[in-house]
Amino acid sequence: MGLFLKTVAQATIDFYSDLEVSVDCSFADIADNDEKDKRLVYLVAFYYSKTLYNISNAPGAKPLMEYVQNIYNDWKADFKNNPKQEYRPKLPEQYAYLVDKRDAKAIKSFRADLNESRRGTYSISTKIPTLEPDRYSPPSVVALIQYALNNLHEPAQAIFLVMTLGAMNHYYREQGNHTSMNQIMEAPEYGIRGASQLLEGLSNQ
Repeated sequence: MGLFLKTVAQATIDFYSDLEVSVDCSFADIADNDEKDKRLVYLVAFYYSKTLYNISNAPGAKPLMEYVQNIYNDWKADFKNNPKQEYRPKLPEQYAYLVDKRDAKAIKSFRADLNESRRGTYSISTKIPTLEPDRYSPPSVVALIQYALNNLHEPAQAIFLVMTLGAMNHYYREQGNHTSMNQIMEAPEYGIRGASQLLEGLSNQ
């Protein structure tokens, strides 16, 4: 990590079998739930972009992007039917089944650190198992998304996360390339800006 970066959020994702996975998140020097939620959303967005970059053109990238797109599409359909509902979806478990953290040794373990610069910009560093990323990397993203949706304090933050991921997918389709290192930062920033604009538009309706 660079001299001017501080780790503000950290996620550990442990697989105990091909499907059973736990997620543990910690936040540095923080007691405010709003700030914690913001960091968790940023952590998920940056981890998604970094994982797609790691997977590159391997077969796992396209199904993961489709899975994330389905989360966004389902939210859009639900919102259209009931704009006032609280949105905390339970994701399908064909990718990963979220369990409590165990004392047992994990067969695969991932770590993601969200880093903040002195200028207030964010970046991510990850530690992934050797000879990854194909088999366990996509489920690790799904598990982290589900953890966030379960643990964000405000339903509005869950909606913001889903919008961010949807906007990131739009960016990748229209103008980005998930195999480019530049996209690791640009895609989350685009997604967060897009989600902010969407929410502002909804609040003005």
